[in-house]
Amino acid sequence: MNAFAAGFPPYIRPTAAQPEPTCVFEVETFSSPDQPLKYHCKITTAVGAEFELVYDKVKMFRGGVVVSVEENGVEATDDGGGVVRVRCTTSGERVDIALSPKR
Repeated sequence: MNAFAAGFPPYIRPTAAQPEPTCVFEVETFSSPDQPLKYHCKITTAVGAEFELVYDKVKMFRGGVVVSVEENGVEATDDGGGVVRVRCTTSGERVDIALSPKR
């Protein structure tokens, strides 16, 4: 079986404007196959930091994603085409950004 038959998990991608991250990426987790699909990216913010979370819109998240942000200090916007743009508005906050399938 092809490892990507069900699609690819979300991943972090730097932006052209900020190719080196300035926030701290603490941990990424992805639900196991026997649990509901959910991706978490936990960071410590830095003002002005930006990056993208790329997700598989073709197979894994066909209907798009629901983006949820725990805590303040981050703006996250889904472009509807497989990319969530993340921008930090404060420094030193620990934030969990989660992606789950739209139902």
